[in-house]
Amino acid sequence: MPTVNISYKDICKLVGRKVELEVLEKVLPLIKCEVKSIVNDSITVEVNSDRADMFSAEGIARAFKGFLSIEKGCPKYRVKKSKIIVKVDKKVKNIRPFIVGAVIKDVKLGDEGFQQLIQLQEKLHETIGRRRRKVAIGVHNLNKIKPPITYTAVSPEKIMFTPLDGDKPLTGKEILENTFQGKKYGYIIEEFPYYPLLLDAKGMVLSMPPIINAEDTRVEPETKNLFLDITGWSFDAINQALNILTTSLAERGGKIESVKIVYPKGYKQKIFWAAELKSRKIRVNLSY
Repeated sequence: MPTVNISYKDICKLVGRKVELEVLEKVLPLIKCEVKSIVNDSITVEVNSDRADMFSAEGIARAFKGFLSIEKGCPKYRVKKSKIIVKVDKKVKNIRPFIVGAVIKDVKLGDEGFQQLIQLQEKLHETIGRRRRKVAIGVHNLNKIKPPITYTAVSPEKIMFTPLDGDKPLTGKEILENTFQGKKYGYIIEEFPYYPLLLDAKGMVLSMPPIINAEDTRVEPETKNLFLDITGWSFDAINQALNILTTSLAERGGKIESVKIVYPKGYKQKIFWAAELKSRKIRVNLSY
């Protein structure tokens, strides 16, 4: 089961009131979180793999509020349509075919929220993402991006940008050979003649999914406006990951905006608004 680190003070902040540590210890196992250790402010829990929405403090706090009736009913999130359009190039269809995205505005991350965002990304990558093969997540500073955004595939020799935490531009192949992420996840795309690439209207590289983001769109704890991109082979899985990320960021005051994804001919999706967070009804047999 995934191990998640949370801050006691942060949980209290997200719940909206002080929660006695003894109460927290009793309730966590009842919402599929096994407490492994408590050291000062730091709590380490193991979360059931079927509760990916609780791979961060935001999801755990949401479940806690529901369990204790602090908030009742299904959480409701307001979503408005953004002006961001992502155009999908047919070149990616046989390489990494699907993408969804969302805009988050006015989020209050801070140091703890920033760490939780990174943790959530990595836990989703390792679980429903199947080590980024099935799902890969990119988080960017929206203020640095000029839409529309293009999701395409480019020859690795023609790719040139400074990867996250890098100090100079590298080609696509150099990124696979010389960066930690490239060495770890490069096997996913290295056999293709073209690598996936996300570009804005100025031609600035946002990321080379599923390997690494660009330094130009780096997110810091004080960043308030975000653009999320999620790519992969499973349309359902990338939407599930997007829903988890957007609702988690909404718990920190973020305002969710959906993004228009325009797919080319040959796709079933065509024009699709990602991150609409529509509820669905499920019929169950009471005798079961």
